[in-house]
Amino acid sequence: MNNMTEFEFLSHDGSRFFGYDWPSYQHSRAPYAVVISLHGPANHTGWYDELAHFFNENN
Repeated sequence: MNNMTEFEFLSHDGSRFFGYDWPSYQHSRAPYAVVISLHGPANHTGWYDELAHFFNENN
């Protein structure tokens, strides 16, 4: 199940930032960690989909 959601926010100078959230819905307990990953210009966030699912399945 792909439970990824996209979001966008503006910085104080008006720059737009985009993000993705992969919350774990399969576990009943509250999350105990947050992972933030910043990528460079040659990457895109979609590359982290498999890693996000791995973390969600192994928390």
